Amino acid sequence: MLLSIFNFISAFIPPFNAIQGGNFCNQLNLSISDCIGFGFSNAIWSFLLFLFITTIPLVRKFSVNCRHTTFWKP
Repeated sequence: MLLSIFNFISAFIPPFNAIQGGNFCNQLNLSISDCIGFGFSNAIWSFLLFLFITTIPLVRKFSVNCRHTTFWKP
């Protein structure tokens, strides 16, 4: 969950600063809600990738240290 928050912040701040500074194409209609949506999208995809990596046995098979642990059974 903490990584999802970090990914939201890291995806929200650059476009937000670009909008506030006016450093984007004038033909685009960007707003703060677009930055928030991009941040949430990044957070959701990062969490889904995290679940995929920690729950699928095929992916965990390549792990050296924690191949017998999962997200559900730490």
